[in-house]
Amino acid sequence: MELVARRLIQKDTEVNTQGGNIDTPLTAAIAHNMEPVARLLIEKGAEVNAQGGPYGTPLMAAIARNMEPVAYCLLRRARI
Repeated sequence: MELVARRLIQKDTEVNTQGGNIDTPLTAAIAHNMEPVARLLIEKGAEVNAQGGPYGTPLMAAIARNMEPVAYCLLRRARI
């Protein structure tokens, strides 16, 4: 899955597209425990403060899914 994400990003795919059941690609990656994809999306400019979906924010998704390293990464990038 990480390879697919990398190829999509190389083709200038919008990393902040919203929609679907989980809202953003970043939140979806976190919800599905795909830490490498989540980190890649953050690195490529995914909006870490996005609102919406069942988790509310990517940070809340990371906390709910017990993805502590991703939560710390999100906190470092967040505009608080």
